[in-house]
Amino acid sequence: MKLLAFRVRDFRSVDDSGWIDVEQVTAFVGTNEAGKTNVLTPLWKLKPAKGGEIEAIADYPRKRYNVIRERQPKPIFIDARFELSEPVVKAAARKLRVSAELLKEATVSRDLDGRYFVRFHTLGGARVVSREVVQRELQFAFEDLVMASFKEEDEALKQEMKAVVQRAIALVAAGSVPEIEGHELLQLEALLGSVDLRETAVTSALTGRYAQVVKIVTDLPSIVAESERQAARDLVIASVPTFVYYSNFGNLDAEIYLPHVIENLKRTDLGSKEAAKARTLKVLFDFVKLSPEEIMGLGHGSAEQKKEREILLQSAATELTRGFREWWRQGDYTFRFQADGDHFRIWVSDARRPEPIELESRSSGLQFFLSFYLVFMEETAHAAERQILLLDEPGLSLHPLAQHDLSAFFDGLARTNQLVYTTHSPFMIDTDHLDRARAVYADERGVTQVSDLRSPRDASDKAKSVYAAYAAVAVAAGDALLVGGQPVIVESESDQHYLTAIKNYLIRTGQFRPVRDILFLAAGNAKGARTLADLVSAGGETLPFVLLDADAAGRTLAIGLKEGLYKSDLSRLLAVSDFREVVDGEIEDLFPTAYLAPQVDRFLRKPGGIEEDFSDVVKDGLAFVPQVEAYAARHRIALDRRWRVEFAKRVKRAMLKSKGDPLRGDQEYVEGWRRIFETLHPAES
Repeated sequence: MKLLAFRVRDFRSVDDSGWIDVEQVTAFVGTNEAGKTNVLTPLWKLKPAKGGEIEAIADYPRKRYNVIRERQPKPIFIDARFELSEPVVKAAARKLRVSAELLKEATVSRDLDGRYFVRFHTLGGARVVSREVVQRELQFAFEDLVMASFKEEDEALKQEMKAVVQRAIALVAAGSVPEIEGHELLQLEALLGSVDLRETAVTSALTGRYAQVVKIVTDLPSIVAESERQAARDLVIASVPTFVYYSNFGNLDAEIYLPHVIENLKRTDLGSKEAAKARTLKVLFDFVKLSPEEIMGLGHGSAEQKKEREILLQSAATELTRGFREWWRQGDYTFRFQADGDHFRIWVSDARRPEPIELESRSSGLQFFLSFYLVFMEETAHAAERQILLLDEPGLSLHPLAQHDLSAFFDGLARTNQLVYTTHSPFMIDTDHLDRARAVYADERGVTQVSDLRSPRDASDKAKSVYAAYAAVAVAAGDALLVGGQPVIVESESDQHYLTAIKNYLIRTGQFRPVRDILFLAAGNAKGARTLADLVSAGGETLPFVLLDADAAGRTLAIGLKEGLYKSDLSRLLAVSDFREVVDGEIEDLFPTAYLAPQVDRFLRKPGGIEEDFSDVVKDGLAFVPQVEAYAARHRIALDRRWRVEFAKRVKRAMLKSKGDPLRGDQEYVEGWRRIFETLHPAES
């Protein structure tokens, strides 16, 4: 199951965050004390992998603590909307006797007493009734209308009623399953309600008879028992992925004093920081497969017991080294455990520094990665479903380059687990995917709010929270902007590669002579382009150029920008269709089909036995990308979600390596390229 969105209703300083959309990787960006943890924690407590009990003192809103403590039932503090997995959809549909199409999503809620609630919002509250019973009642109603006596002036009304009931009978008869479910039942009720009885005399016999027909249908009892509904809800609750929460408070220390550890692991009154540390230590000793008491006992025992302890620790350290290297590929660390009296130490070495050094003397970044690794492996080891990772201020003490590595590492984790994290560092914001980021801030009442990154130009807390995103964009723009470069916003990374290839071609062939660099900034998608344009233009006198695809997403974005940010300067809002007339044209359509098609044939991994080449079937003048995808689907060729980016890289490399003219003088396309770059950056003589 995939998390789509969530809403914090009544938790700590959050009384209603509104619905927050969640991506595969989502970043909550805000200043210190903005309330980022207060948004993350209730999501964890929806269904924690371990720990995460609801605590009245910590979790009830302070300003209403006395009211909520006495209230029964307790209020709901979190709603989360999930896309249901196929097995859950099928099983729940059988229990509810509805079509699987009506159960694609469900909202799971939890109250402060820990009780769960499930709503199939695509199904709504619609009943499920017997098709046979509905058909019988409608047939009786039709016969009753035929036999009914009526006034002459009611003839037209009678014919209308008969026609509507006949259409209702046909609608019900067209169904292929024994039950009438949500959407179909709503259609039926709307059809019967289409007869306007407002101008009909109340005394008319027809009015009473027809109203009775409608009431019979709308009041038919559901054939799904409440026990079956609850079974479907329980199925969803059991399938909700668990949440793994981790903060820097859980980072391991280098030297661990065992008596202190033993005491803390037994306590139930630890503060949040001490509890996080104790949790990581428990995971560590579970990994070593020795309790702190055993390590102390063996250390005070015989020489043979001490030797056994040494072998056990060496074996555990070897296992940790192997597992950590497979998980974190940016280093080749070797770990060693040492027990000395009442102390337990962790030593680290690597290829660059082969001498063992205590963990405490290594970077705080390594302490974070090792601690998070242990917790992650422990809490995901036995999970049936892929879990959702919640990281509170990860990489807080890392060097900016290491933070950038961590951001890339998250993309790797996200292949198997959704990930939500908080940050106030610009180096933890991926400017290629600004649509993943959400601003977290405290409003004028001190209540935590969450919104997109579009920021007011003032000194409000929201503007301060978005400042990290401004800084991230500035970092991405880099030296090119600092020396007066021209920023151009495009939708995706593939656009960057194609436009860079075109720019290099024009410069190499002497058809474009820029006096400053052009920097293409990828927004990640159409939604992110709006945010990036807003951020890049903040405080500037001139809006950046935006070059959009001419497909549905690009056209929708263009409308939004024309009515908003670019309303006063439409000349800086460009589309592929301005330079190449192709219906739903995208960046690939700026290239000759004859040039791209053979490269598609070399790029696709075609199974044996496929004789038809893409070059043989592609049609010039039609949008290129849909043709590639249709060809791949027809021949059951799997396309990676980033196939367009990888193909764009291939095209760019081919153009850069070409010694001659790769387009062989195709002037129609070259002229279009020249017009693009003369528009973006007129050459100066």
